[in-house]
Amino acid sequence: MRATYVIALFFLIAALLWAVETPLASIAEVHRLSKGETDPAQTEQTLLRAGSGSTLALQQGLNSDSVETRLRCARLLALRGDRGGDRVLLDTLHAHAAMDDTFGAMAETFLIGVWDQREGPHAILRDKLARPHGKATDAETVNVLNELIEKCPAWANGYVLRAKLYQRNGEGAEARRQALMALAFEPDDFEALVVLGQAYLTLEQPEQAGVCLQQALRLNPRLKQSLREDIRETLKAIDTERERRRRERRKDEPVI
Repeated sequence: MRATYVIALFFLIAALLWAVETPLASIAEVHRLSKGETDPAQTEQTLLRAGSGSTLALQQGLNSDSVETRLRCARLLALRGDRGGDRVLLDTLHAHAAMDDTFGAMAETFLIGVWDQREGPHAILRDKLARPHGKATDAETVNVLNELIEKCPAWANGYVLRAKLYQRNGEGAEARRQALMALAFEPDDFEALVVLGQAYLTLEQPEQAGVCLQQALRLNPRLKQSLREDIRETLKAIDTERERRRRERRKDEPVI
């Protein structure tokens, strides 16, 4: 009986040491990261491997004086499904919206990466999207995406990729459906909003397209340059649609 108590006490002490040591080690990793004393990619992997033990350190890292450290900590939190990490990255897009701003570009890249990895397929499955010999046709790529999404039904970026393929082939209705599926899982996915806007434009629904594109810009002002042509076409289509409606109303007016 005494031996049982000794063993139980040993495991209790070991658990307590792990609970204390892991957060402290993670806090030290984040501190070294903010001081530029360590390789960022290697430190991120260490913090990810620490699991929930690094949550406190990452949350503290959001208050770092280093913008890059805040972004990296936000990215790791977001990868774990913490929407607060997404918000930090989105806020950084607004604070650093200039196209030549390094931190704005980093926040944009991190967000797109998070939405691709969160709930996405693991590396072995993902390799199916890459063809070592030649370029895959759109039909082949859709087939692979169908397979991956069946295995990972909450993978938002899978729906975005599928929406882009359908939109490129003029299948606006299907592109719209796929983009809406992506937004059901990631409501702030500005890439999904852009494709949705383009799909509405293809479907001759310019006002809905305008709403989507403006919402994408509100989330990510850095899209202003790349969306310039889409916005121009949308506004032109809106004017054309309004003029058509005016002509229809005039035809319906009684002649006095």
